[in-house]
Amino acid sequence: MATKQKMDLLTAVEKIVDKAKGSGLSPEFYQKANRYIKYVSERLDLTREQAVMMALFIDNSDDTSITLRQLGQFLECRTTRNIKHMSDIDELEKKELVRCSRGCRQISYRVPIEVIEAFKNNEKYEPRDCSGLSCMELFGELESILEQRRDDELTYEGLIEKIHHLFEGNKQLLFVQKVLSYGLDYDEEMLLILFSHLFVNNNDDNITFDDSRFVY
Repeated sequence: MATKQKMDLLTAVEKIVDKAKGSGLSPEFYQKANRYIKYVSERLDLTREQAVMMALFIDNSDDTSITLRQLGQFLECRTTRNIKHMSDIDELEKKELVRCSRGCRQISYRVPIEVIEAFKNNEKYEPRDCSGLSCMELFGELESILEQRRDDELTYEGLIEKIHHLFEGNKQLLFVQKVLSYGLDYDEEMLLILFSHLFVNNNDDNITFDDSRFVY
C-alpha cells in the first residue's frame, strides 16, 4: 500500500509546476492542481492565481532575472496571457515575495533568498518588522532600500513609500525627527537621506552628482 506523501510548501510547488508545464494555465490545469494550489494559497494568504505565479517563481528561484517570456515558454502560452497576471505578480511584489527589476530594456523578477529559506523551512514568509530600531539599524535598512533602488527593484515612488514607512515606525529616533521637521519636498528629502546614508554607511563626505543619479 503506497504511503501518502506529506504535504509541505515545496511539495505543493513541485506538483503545481509539474501540472502547469505546457498547460497554458487552462481551466483543466486549475482543476488538476486544485489541491496543491489551495494548500499554497491558504498557507501564504494568496489567491489561487497568485499561488500559481508564486510556485512558478520558486521553481525558477535560481535565476535572478526571471521574465514573463521565460514563464510563457514553460507554460506554452503567449506573453499576453501572462500579462493578464501582472496584477497578481504586483501583489506578490507588495508582499515582498518577489522583487521586480524595471530596467530600461525589460522587466524581470527574482525571489529574495529569505523567501526561499522560508519555503525550504515550510514557513510563511513575513517581512521583518522594522519599527523601534536603533539609529544604526535604521541606517542598515536605508542601505538595503537604496540598494534596491540602485538595482531598479524599486521605482522612485516605491523608494519614497518604503522610506516613509520606515520613518513612521521609528519616530523615536532623533535623526528621523530632524529630517521630518525640515518640511522638505520629496526630492530634497530623498537627497538628504542619501547624503546621510553615504556619510554614515560609506564614510563618504565627498559626494558628487553621480552618487545621487540613480535615485531619481
